[in-house]
Amino acid sequence: MVVKGPAAPDVGATAPAVSMPTLSGAAFVSPTHRPTLLYFMAGWCGTCVPEAQALARLQPSLGDRARLVAVDADPTDSWSSLRSFAETVGSPGYDFAKDDGSVSRAFGVNSLDITIVLDSSGRVVHRSLGALDEAGLRAALAKAGVDA
Repeated sequence: MVVKGPAAPDVGATAPAVSMPTLSGAAFVSPTHRPTLLYFMAGWCGTCVPEAQALARLQPSLGDRARLVAVDADPTDSWSSLRSFAETVGSPGYDFAKDDGSVSRAFGVNSLDITIVLDSSGRVVHRSLGALDEAGLRAALAKAGVDA
């Protein structure tokens, strides 16, 4: 999937303010004033499952110290597809958000398997393309001051 839009905020830049609906029913609104990891995926994306599962394994050690959100970056994806993806991951302990395309554009996301970490002040401290394992996720969160 390719989404065209503005350039991605560079590491060190303030992240854009965004809002999107989630499977839990509560809107995700950023900035959250706590470290936040956004994982851009799609409900139909099989290669996105391993990182989503790694996030689920990591979530219990984080508690409320960081917010993890899997963002369905395909605006044509259905809520049903996103629910199925979440069920495939198991009981992840984090939320799944549905992007209408505006969040992906705001963050300059033009493909899947992109991970962006924001620190508590809303600065981008990490951006990567490609699935991260638990060690990679821990290292990304450490850039936001979170010992996971």
